[in-house]
Amino acid sequence: MPTHDLFRILAVTLLLATALGHPLAFAGNVPPANLILRSGFESPSVEDIRPMSDRFDNAATLGDWRRIWRDEYWSADQLEGFDIATTRAGWMTMLPHASTWYQDYRGELTYKAVDGDFIATTRVESRNRSGTGAPGSTLGGSAFSEYSLAGILVRAPRVDMVCCDPSGWQQGRERYVFLSYGSADQTGSYQFEVKTTRAAVPPESHSISTLEISDTDATQVDLRVARIGPALIMLLREQGAGWRAHRRYRRDDFPESLQVGMTVYTDWEIASTYPFAQHNNSVITHAWQDPGTPAAPDLRAQFDFFHFDRPLVPMPLQGVDLTDAALVNDAQLLAFLGDAVP
Repeated sequence: MPTHDLFRILAVTLLLATALGHPLAFAGNVPPANLILRSGFESPSVEDIRPMSDRFDNAATLGDWRRIWRDEYWSADQLEGFDIATTRAGWMTMLPHASTWYQDYRGELTYKAVDGDFIATTRVESRNRSGTGAPGSTLGGSAFSEYSLAGILVRAPRVDMVCCDPSGWQQGRERYVFLSYGSADQTGSYQFEVKTTRAAVPPESHSISTLEISDTDATQVDLRVARIGPALIMLLREQGAGWRAHRRYRRDDFPESLQVGMTVYTDWEIASTYPFAQHNNSVITHAWQDPGTPAAPDLRAQFDFFHFDRPLVPMPLQGVDLTDAALVNDAQLLAFLGDAVP
Protein backbone atom coordinates (compact mmCIF):
# COMPACT_ATOMS: atom_id res chain seq x y z
CA MET A 1 0.00 0.00 0.00
CA PRO A 2 1.41 3.45 -0.90
CA THR A 3 2.74 5.50 2.02
CA HIS A 4 0.36 8.40 1.42
CA ASP A 5 -2.62 6.01 1.70
CA LEU A 6 -1.32 4.80 5.07
CA PHE A 7 -1.10 8.41 6.27
CA ARG A 8 -4.64 9.05 5.08
CA ILE A 9 -6.01 5.97 6.89
CA LEU A 10 -4.16 6.87 10.09
CA ALA A 11 -5.41 10.44 10.02
CA VAL A 12 -9.03 9.44 9.45
CA THR A 13 -8.84 6.70 12.11
CA LEU A 14 -7.51 9.10 14.74
CA LEU A 15 -10.13 11.74 13.91
CA LEU A 16 -12.94 9.15 14.19
CA ALA A 17 -11.48 7.87 17.43
CA THR A 18 -11.47 11.38 18.82
CA ALA A 19 -15.06 11.96 17.81
CA LEU A 20 -16.14 8.69 19.47
CA GLY A 21 -14.04 9.13 22.59
CA HIS A 22 -11.98 6.00 21.78
CA PRO A 23 -8.74 5.36 23.72
CA LEU A 24 -6.85 5.85 20.46
CA ALA A 25 -7.74 9.49 20.70
CA PHE A 26 -5.26 12.08 21.86
CA ALA A 27 -5.31 13.42 25.40
CA GLY A 28 -8.32 15.61 25.94
CA ASN A 29 -10.01 14.12 22.84
CA VAL A 30 -8.51 16.94 20.72
CA PRO A 31 -6.17 15.89 17.88
CA PRO A 32 -3.37 18.23 16.80
CA ALA A 33 -4.80 20.89 14.48
CA ASN A 34 -2.10 20.19 11.89
CA LEU A 35 -2.55 16.41 11.83
CA ILE A 36 -3.94 16.25 8.30
CA LEU A 37 -2.19 19.37 7.03
CA ARG A 38 1.20 17.73 7.45
CA SER A 39 0.31 14.33 6.02
CA GLY A 40 1.28 15.27 2.48
CA PHE A 41 -2.11 15.60 0.80
CA GLU A 42 -3.31 18.98 2.04
CA SER A 43 -4.51 21.73 -0.27
CA PRO A 44 -1.80 24.37 -0.89
CA SER A 45 -4.36 27.08 -0.12
CA VAL A 46 -4.77 25.98 3.51
CA GLU A 47 -1.40 24.52 4.44
CA ASP A 48 0.67 26.14 7.18
CA ILE A 49 2.74 28.92 5.58
CA ARG A 50 4.45 30.13 8.76
CA PRO A 51 7.58 28.04 7.98
CA MET A 52 8.17 30.25 4.94
CA SER A 53 8.86 33.19 7.27
CA ASP A 54 12.40 34.53 7.68
CA ARG A 55 13.98 36.34 10.64
CA PHE A 56 17.01 37.30 8.48
CA ASP A 57 19.48 36.07 11.07
CA ASN A 58 21.09 33.45 8.82
CA ALA A 59 22.82 34.42 5.56
CA ALA A 60 22.11 30.96 4.14
CA THR A 61 18.37 31.66 3.83
CA LEU A 62 19.05 34.14 1.02
CA GLY A 63 18.72 31.20 -1.36
CA ASP A 64 15.20 30.47 -0.09
CA TRP A 65 13.91 33.62 -1.76
CA ARG A 66 12.98 33.77 -5.43
CA ARG A 67 13.94 36.72 -7.66
CA ILE A 68 11.56 37.95 -10.32
CA TRP A 69 14.27 38.88 -12.81
CA ARG A 70 15.58 35.30 -12.77
CA ASP A 71 12.18 33.61 -12.85
CA GLU A 72 11.11 35.68 -15.85
CA TYR A 73 14.48 35.26 -17.64
CA TRP A 74 15.39 38.94 -17.81
CA SER A 75 19.10 39.62 -18.24
CA ALA A 76 19.34 42.45 -15.70
CA ASP A 77 19.58 42.14 -11.91
CA GLN A 78 18.10 45.39 -10.60
CA LEU A 79 19.84 45.09 -7.24
CA GLU A 80 23.32 46.50 -6.85
CA GLY A 81 23.62 45.05 -3.35
CA PHE A 82 21.72 42.20 -1.68
CA ASP A 83 22.46 40.20 1.46
CA ILE A 84 21.08 38.76 4.68
CA ALA A 85 22.85 39.35 8.01
CA THR A 86 26.05 40.58 6.35
CA THR A 87 25.69 44.34 5.99
CA ARG A 88 23.62 44.37 9.18
CA ALA A 89 23.15 41.45 11.55
CA GLY A 90 19.57 40.19 11.62
CA TRP A 91 18.43 42.24 8.61
CA MET A 92 18.10 41.83 4.87
CA THR A 93 19.71 44.71 2.95
CA MET A 94 18.81 45.79 -0.58
CA LEU A 95 20.47 48.48 -2.71
CA PRO A 96 18.51 48.94 -5.94
CA HIS A 97 19.73 50.34 -9.22
CA ALA A 98 17.50 52.98 -10.78
CA SER A 99 14.22 51.12 -11.41
CA THR A 100 10.53 51.38 -10.71
CA TRP A 101 7.10 49.72 -10.58
CA TYR A 102 4.50 51.63 -12.58
CA GLN A 103 2.20 50.56 -15.40
CA ASP A 104 4.42 48.04 -17.22
CA TYR A 105 7.71 48.99 -15.59
CA ARG A 106 8.83 45.94 -13.62
CA GLY A 107 11.14 46.50 -10.67
CA GLU A 108 12.66 44.26 -8.02
CA LEU A 109 10.59 41.58 -6.32
CA THR A 110 12.14 39.10 -3.91
CA TYR A 111 9.32 36.72 -3.11
CA LYS A 112 7.73 33.38 -2.32
CA ALA A 113 4.70 31.85 -4.05
CA VAL A 114 1.62 31.70 -1.80
CA ASP A 115 -1.72 30.01 -2.51
CA GLY A 116 -4.96 31.17 -0.92
CA ASP A 117 -5.46 33.71 1.85
CA PHE A 118 -2.45 35.03 3.75
CA ILE A 119 -1.05 37.73 5.99
CA ALA A 120 2.42 39.09 5.12
CA THR A 121 4.21 41.32 7.65
CA THR A 122 7.58 43.04 7.63
CA ARG A 123 9.54 45.76 9.43
CA VAL A 124 11.44 48.11 7.15
CA GLU A 125 13.86 51.00 7.33
CA SER A 126 14.35 53.13 4.22
CA ARG A 127 17.34 55.47 4.10
CA ASN A 128 19.48 57.30 1.60
CA ARG A 129 22.61 55.47 0.46
CA SER A 130 24.75 57.16 3.10
CA GLY A 131 22.33 56.14 5.84
CA THR A 132 21.97 59.67 7.16
CA GLY A 133 18.38 60.49 6.27
CA ALA A 134 15.33 59.76 4.18
CA PRO A 135 15.86 58.48 0.62
CA GLY A 136 16.73 61.05 -1.99
CA SER A 137 18.46 63.43 0.39
CA THR A 138 22.05 62.57 -0.59
CA LEU A 139 21.96 64.72 -3.72
CA GLY A 140 18.83 66.72 -2.93
CA GLY A 141 16.79 65.76 -5.96
CA SER A 142 13.79 67.82 -6.96
CA ALA A 143 10.26 67.07 -5.81
CA PHE A 144 8.41 64.36 -7.78
CA SER A 145 11.73 62.93 -9.00
CA GLU A 146 12.55 60.33 -6.39
CA TYR A 147 10.08 57.54 -5.62
CA SER A 148 12.61 55.63 -3.53
CA LEU A 149 10.66 53.22 -1.36
CA ALA A 150 10.63 49.68 0.02
CA GLY A 151 7.79 47.43 1.12
CA ILE A 152 5.49 44.50 0.44
CA LEU A 153 4.38 43.70 -3.10
CA VAL A 154 1.73 41.14 -4.07
CA ARG A 155 1.67 40.20 -7.75
CA ALA A 156 -0.15 37.86 -10.10
CA PRO A 157 2.35 35.69 -12.01
CA ARG A 158 2.77 36.44 -15.69
CA VAL A 159 0.57 34.49 -18.07
CA ASP A 160 2.78 35.00 -21.15
CA MET A 161 5.89 33.20 -19.85
CA VAL A 162 8.11 31.34 -22.32
CA CYS A 163 10.90 29.32 -20.76
CA CYS A 164 14.31 30.93 -20.83
CA ASP A 165 13.29 33.79 -23.14
CA PRO A 166 11.96 37.21 -22.04
CA SER A 167 11.04 38.18 -25.59
CA GLY A 168 7.52 36.79 -25.15
CA TRP A 169 6.74 39.56 -22.67
CA GLN A 170 3.78 41.73 -23.61
CA GLN A 171 2.89 45.04 -22.04
CA GLY A 172 -0.54 45.60 -20.57
CA ARG A 173 -0.65 42.46 -18.41
CA GLU A 174 0.61 43.57 -15.00
CA ARG A 175 -1.56 42.86 -11.94
CA TYR A 176 -0.24 43.79 -8.49
CA VAL A 177 -0.68 45.84 -5.34
CA PHE A 178 1.95 47.13 -2.94
CA LEU A 179 2.45 49.06 0.29
CA SER A 180 5.80 50.85 0.53
CA TYR A 181 7.67 53.26 2.80
CA GLY A 182 10.41 55.74 1.91
CA SER A 183 10.30 58.96 -0.13
CA ALA A 184 7.76 59.34 -2.91
CA ASP A 185 7.01 62.76 -4.40
CA GLN A 186 8.76 64.74 -1.63
CA THR A 187 12.47 64.02 -1.86
CA GLY A 188 14.14 63.50 1.51
CA SER A 189 10.86 63.22 3.45
CA TYR A 190 9.33 60.01 4.77
CA GLN A 191 6.15 58.88 3.04
CA PHE A 192 3.97 55.87 2.32
CA GLU A 193 2.96 54.85 -1.18
CA VAL A 194 0.26 52.34 -2.07
CA LYS A 195 -0.35 51.29 -5.63
CA THR A 196 -2.82 49.03 -7.38
CA THR A 197 -2.16 48.04 -10.98
CA ARG A 198 -4.52 46.18 -13.29
CA ALA A 199 -4.12 44.76 -16.76
CA ALA A 200 -5.05 46.88 -19.75
CA VAL A 201 -8.50 46.65 -21.26
CA PRO A 202 -8.69 47.64 -24.96
CA PRO A 203 -8.31 50.27 -26.21
CA GLU A 204 -5.75 50.78 -23.41
CA SER A 205 -2.27 49.74 -24.50
CA HIS A 206 -0.55 49.53 -21.11
CA SER A 207 -1.34 48.39 -17.59
CA ILE A 208 -3.10 50.97 -15.42
CA SER A 209 -1.56 52.04 -12.10
CA THR A 210 -3.34 54.06 -9.41
CA LEU A 211 -1.26 55.33 -6.49
CA GLU A 212 -1.87 57.14 -3.24
CA ILE A 213 0.77 58.92 -1.14
CA SER A 214 0.69 60.00 2.50
CA ASP A 215 3.27 61.56 4.82
CA THR A 216 4.80 60.16 8.01
CA ASP A 217 7.40 61.15 10.59
CA ALA A 218 8.35 57.56 11.40
CA THR A 219 11.89 56.38 10.67
CA GLN A 220 10.96 52.71 11.01
CA VAL A 221 7.62 51.09 10.23
CA ASP A 222 5.84 47.75 10.25
CA LEU A 223 3.89 46.95 7.11
CA ARG A 224 1.22 44.28 6.68
CA VAL A 225 -0.79 43.06 3.69
CA ALA A 226 -3.64 40.59 4.14
CA ARG A 227 -5.32 38.76 1.32
CA ILE A 228 -8.78 37.40 2.16
CA GLY A 229 -10.64 36.23 -0.93
CA PRO A 230 -10.70 39.17 -3.35
CA ALA A 231 -9.85 41.67 -0.59
CA LEU A 232 -6.34 43.09 -0.16
CA ILE A 233 -6.06 44.95 3.15
CA MET A 234 -3.07 47.24 3.73
CA LEU A 235 -2.12 47.92 7.35
CA LEU A 236 0.77 49.79 8.93
CA ARG A 237 2.24 50.55 12.32
CA GLU A 238 4.44 53.56 12.95
CA GLN A 239 6.88 53.76 15.85
CA GLY A 240 5.10 54.29 19.15
CA ALA A 241 1.65 53.76 17.62
CA GLY A 242 -0.70 50.85 17.07
CA TRP A 243 -1.74 49.10 13.92
CA ARG A 244 -4.09 50.97 11.61
CA ALA A 245 -5.92 50.00 8.46
CA HIS A 246 -4.43 52.07 5.66
CA ARG A 247 -6.04 51.06 2.37
CA ARG A 248 -8.34 48.38 0.96
CA TYR A 249 -8.47 47.02 -2.57
CA ARG A 250 -10.79 44.51 -4.18
CA ARG A 251 -8.99 42.37 -6.76
CA ASP A 252 -11.32 39.80 -8.24
CA ASP A 253 -8.80 39.39 -11.06
CA PHE A 254 -6.12 37.84 -8.85
CA PRO A 255 -5.49 34.10 -9.25
CA GLU A 256 -5.24 31.60 -6.39
CA SER A 257 -1.44 31.65 -6.40
CA LEU A 258 0.37 34.98 -5.97
CA GLN A 259 3.94 36.22 -5.67
CA VAL A 260 4.35 37.77 -2.20
CA GLY A 261 7.49 39.49 -1.02
CA MET A 262 9.69 42.55 -0.81
CA THR A 263 10.16 45.29 -3.35
CA VAL A 264 12.54 48.25 -3.63
CA TYR A 265 12.67 50.94 -6.28
CA THR A 266 14.40 54.30 -6.74
CA ASP A 267 15.26 57.21 -9.06
CA TRP A 268 12.02 57.64 -10.96
CA GLU A 269 13.43 60.64 -12.83
CA ILE A 270 15.92 58.46 -14.71
CA ALA A 271 14.12 55.10 -14.71
CA SER A 272 11.01 56.61 -16.30
CA THR A 273 12.94 57.83 -19.35
CA TYR A 274 13.17 54.23 -20.58
CA PRO A 275 10.60 52.39 -22.69
CA PHE A 276 8.95 49.60 -20.69
CA ALA A 277 10.79 46.60 -22.14
CA GLN A 278 14.20 48.30 -22.11
CA HIS A 279 13.72 49.33 -18.49
CA ASN A 280 12.78 45.81 -17.47
CA ASN A 281 15.81 44.30 -19.16
CA SER A 282 18.50 46.86 -18.23
CA VAL A 283 20.82 47.74 -15.39
CA ILE A 284 20.17 51.46 -15.63
CA THR A 285 23.19 53.71 -15.15
CA HIS A 286 22.05 56.77 -17.12
CA ALA A 287 19.03 58.28 -18.82
CA TRP A 288 17.67 56.52 -21.90
CA GLN A 289 20.09 57.09 -24.81
CA ASP A 290 21.80 59.84 -22.80
CA PRO A 291 25.03 58.65 -21.12
CA GLY A 292 25.73 62.22 -20.06
CA THR A 293 22.85 62.17 -17.58
CA PRO A 294 23.80 59.63 -14.91
CA ALA A 295 21.36 57.73 -12.74
CA ALA A 296 21.21 58.68 -9.07
CA PRO A 297 19.73 55.76 -7.09
CA ASP A 298 19.53 56.81 -3.46
CA LEU A 299 17.92 54.04 -1.42
CA ARG A 300 19.27 51.62 1.15
CA ALA A 301 16.40 49.44 2.29
CA GLN A 302 16.65 47.04 5.23
CA PHE A 303 14.08 44.48 6.38
CA ASP A 304 14.11 43.08 9.92
CA PHE A 305 11.92 40.06 9.17
CA PHE A 306 9.25 38.81 6.79
CA HIS A 307 6.46 36.78 8.35
CA PHE A 308 3.72 34.70 6.70
CA ASP A 309 0.52 33.55 8.38
CA ARG A 310 -3.07 32.60 7.58
CA PRO A 311 -5.89 34.99 8.56
CA LEU A 312 -8.52 33.82 11.06
CA VAL A 313 -11.63 35.67 9.94
CA PRO A 314 -14.38 35.97 12.59
CA MET A 315 -17.52 34.06 11.69
CA PRO A 316 -19.73 37.18 11.34
CA LEU A 317 -17.32 38.59 8.71
CA GLN A 318 -16.87 35.47 6.64
CA GLY A 319 -18.20 36.04 3.13
CA VAL A 320 -18.60 39.79 3.73
CA ASP A 321 -16.93 42.28 1.37
CA LEU A 322 -14.06 43.44 3.59
CA THR A 323 -13.22 46.27 1.20
CA ASP A 324 -16.56 47.96 1.89
CA ALA A 325 -16.09 50.26 4.91
CA ALA A 326 -19.86 50.58 5.23
CA LEU A 327 -20.06 46.85 5.94
CA VAL A 328 -16.80 46.36 7.86
CA ASN A 329 -15.17 49.27 9.67
CA ASP A 330 -11.49 49.64 10.52
CA ALA A 331 -11.97 48.53 14.12
CA GLN A 332 -13.48 45.26 12.93
CA LEU A 333 -10.53 44.66 10.63
CA LEU A 334 -7.99 45.47 13.33
CA ALA A 335 -9.67 43.08 15.75
CA PHE A 336 -8.29 40.13 13.78
CA LEU A 337 -5.62 41.69 11.54
CA GLY A 338 -3.87 43.91 14.10
CA ASP A 339 -2.31 42.81 17.39
CA ALA A 340 -4.10 39.46 17.20
CA VAL A 341 -1.62 38.36 14.51
CA PRO A 342 1.57 36.94 16.09
